[in-house]
Amino acid sequence: MDFSNFLYDIGEALSSDEVASLKFLCLDHIPPRKQEPIKDALMLFEKLEEKKMLEEGNLSFLRELLFRIDRLDLLEKRLKTSQEQMWRELQIPGRAQISAYRWGPSL
Repeated sequence: MDFSNFLYDIGEALSSDEVASLKFLCLDHIPPRKQEPIKDALMLFEKLEEKKMLEEGNLSFLRELLFRIDRLDLLEKRLKTSQEQMWRELQIPGRAQISAYRWGPSL
């Protein structure tokens, strides 16, 4: 499967509320006025690709986003990453790319 189809499949699995949550989590990287035209996950993914935060060889930000919105099913099935792996990875200082302000103190 090519990268575009991979992102399409993930985007199609997300509800509009989940996309809104993803947009909120991305506010430190994509300012509100740049987010205004974003209507779905694919548009958000395109913006993240433009910012080099989402690339075929670098899915760490996408993994963290899915983890933060509790879409562990997509994290495990599509990205082959377990919840435990994410917990360990995000414990490493400087590894988290989403501000704790955005997701709360659960980690």
